[in-house]
Amino acid sequence: NAAGDALWMFGLSFVGLALLAYFNHHPQPPDLAPDKILPYFMSQVFPSGAVGLVIAAILAASLSSIDSAINSCTSVLVIDVYQRLVADRFLCSRGPTPARSHSAPPLRGGPLRRLPRAAGASAARDARQEVFVSRIATVAFGMLGTLLATNVSRIGTLLEIANKLINAFAGPLFGIYLLAMFSRKATALPALAGGVAGSVTSYVVAYHSPIGFMWPSTFGLAATLAVGWTLAWLTPARPSAAALQLTWKAVVGVDTVSV
Repeated sequence: NAAGDALWMFGLSFVGLALLAYFNHHPQPPDLAPDKILPYFMSQVFPSGAVGLVIAAILAASLSSIDSAINSCTSVLVIDVYQRLVADRFLCSRGPTPARSHSAPPLRGGPLRRLPRAAGASAARDARQEVFVSRIATVAFGMLGTLLATNVSRIGTLLEIANKLINAFAGPLFGIYLLAMFSRKATALPALAGGVAGSVTSYVVAYHSPIGFMWPSTFGLAATLAVGWTLAWLTPARPSAAALQLTWKAVVGVDTVSV
C-alpha cells in the first residue's frame, strides 16, 4: 500500500508542477482561488469530451464517498438512537458471570451477550419500521449534505474546510480514547463532558479565531483531557470492573499511575 500511495502522491505532485509551468507562461486571473486552478485549466485547455469525462469521474468518486457517509450516519441513527430510545430494544444484556482466575478481577454482571429478537409477525413489523426509519434518515442526511454543499464556498478553500472538519473531531475523539485507556477514575459522564468541551473548543478555534486551521485538534484535545480528568476527580462514580479491563494496565499488563 505504501508504494501505491507514493505513486499517487508523485502523480499529484507532477500535476501541480505542470500547472505551475503552464501558468508561468499563461497568467491566471488575479482573483482565482487556489483550489479552482485545476478546474480553470481544464475549462481552458481540455477539449469538450475530455472535460465531460473528468466531470463524470469526479461525480462518481464523490458519490462513492457520499453514499458511504450517508449509510454510516443512517446506521448510527437507527442502531444507537431509534432501537435504544424509540423502540426501547437493547440488543445486548449482561449474562451470568463466568469463572475467572484469581489474578483477574471479576466482571460486574458478566460479559455482554446478544438478546434474541422477537420472532414471527413482531419481528417482521420491527424490521419494516427500521427500514422505513432508515429511508427517512437517508433522505434527511442527503438533503442536509446538499444544503451544506451549496454554502461550502462561504467557509473557505477546500483545504481549509477539510482540515477544520477533520481536526475539529480528531482532537476530542483522541482525548476520549486517552481518558478511557489511561484513567482509572473516568466514567461515561466525564468522558462525554470532555468530548463536548473539546468539540466546542475546536469549533471556536477553527471558525472564530485567527489561529491557523491546522491547530483546532490540539486545542480540542487539551480541552477534552482537562475537563474529563477534572470531572473524573470530582465525581464519586468509578468505572466498573469490566471497564477497568480495557485500560492500558489491563491490556498491556504493566503497572501505570492511577490518575
